[in-house]
Amino acid sequence: MLGSETKQELAGLARLCYTVCVQKTTITIRPSRPRTELLEASGGNLNKWINGLIERALGERKPDWEAHFRQPRRKVGYCADELRRASR
Repeated sequence: MLGSETKQELAGLARLCYTVCVQKTTITIRPSRPRTELLEASGGNLNKWINGLIERALGERKPDWEAHFRQPRRKVGYCADELRRASR
């Protein structure tokens, strides 16, 4: 059996992992219908279907370009960058 200190440490690690892993933009839903039924109704792409339902319910949103440009640039290496580096 685990001691009380070990249980507290594990609970702290689990809380830390949950806080680090879950982003502010992620939401979780608990539908009352079975997943298979929802997948059949969505045509196989459940996320796209749910997003479409949300858009219909709330209306289309206008693009927020200020928020877009405030986001940090992704650190993605492009093939052209690699070719330039290799040719130097």
